[in-house]
Amino acid sequence: MAQGSVRDRVPLAQEKVVIARSGNKCAYPSCGLDLTIDPQHSGDQPKATGKVAHIAAASPGGPRYNASMTKDQRGSAENLIYLCGPHHDAIDSQLHHHTTAFLLDAKQSHEQAVERAVRSALGDVTYEELEVVCTVIANLGQSWRLSWSSRRNGERCSELR
Repeated sequence: MAQGSVRDRVPLAQEKVVIARSGNKCAYPSCGLDLTIDPQHSGDQPKATGKVAHIAAASPGGPRYNASMTKDQRGSAENLIYLCGPHHDAIDSQLHHHTTAFLLDAKQSHEQAVERAVRSALGDVTYEELEVVCTVIANLGQSWRLSWSSRRNGERCSELR
């Protein structure tokens, strides 16, 4: 970025949306790298390694800058893509290949695949069923603990006092 240029910060809420929609995976086609490093020691914290990138640049002179976009459009989840470090760097240095259309298509394909995977993993669980489970867990109080036990038919949650 040129010295003295002004770059608007991406709202944290928009970053969270694009990260969630990406399923913690790099959205670059055929990458899918997991973008979190789990702690190896009880005193450590997980480390997010992904980078949120603008599809159309945040400031004039940046890659794929679109002067017709508003500040809010440039900082919106629709204009952001979640990538691993190498692909974040590649999209801003190999501009002939990494066009706006290419990145929008990659983002859409990736986010649709994540949504399908989540829906498949949830199976036929309804919102109402999830709401009941969340309410029960929220109301358990300090005297209850949850214990997971594996069974042949899957996992079940049992109550312990």
